[in-house]
Amino acid sequence: MERGASRQQAEAEARRIFGNATRVKENTRGVWTGRLFEQFSLDVRYALRSLAHSPVFTLAAVATLALGIGLNTAIFSTVNSVLLRPLPYHDPDRLMQLWETHPVIPKAQVAYPDFADWRRQTKTFRTNRYFSGIAAVQPGGEWRA
Repeated sequence: MERGASRQQAEAEARRIFGNATRVKENTRGVWTGRLFEQFSLDVRYALRSLAHSPVFTLAAVATLALGIGLNTAIFSTVNSVLLRPLPYHDPDRLMQLWETHPVIPKAQVAYPDFADWRRQTKTFRTNRYFSGIAAVQPGGEWRA
């Protein structure tokens, strides 16, 4: 209007430059009145209707999710027990691994009679400065210590 345009021409030019005032009000109102939650609920309802119309896809999706969640739980349980939790021994940094040496097999498994002798000798020497205890582990489980 300072340049000599009429009020209607000035308003039309301002709308062209700044955008539609009504649209800006609606977008601003949508942010404050929970429009996001409303849109999310509409999306969930649409997804459920779509899944109800294609049962084979729904079964495949649910099976994939169940398998993924189950595998994730199993892997985390294994990693947690093996890597994250400390060993159930006092001073785990002092643990040692023993094996027998043969000409053909450099690291052979210890025979049970030899283990029994080692265990007896460890308990015999009260002032044993090397071992406070001894245990044997078999791939199927642990022998008595």
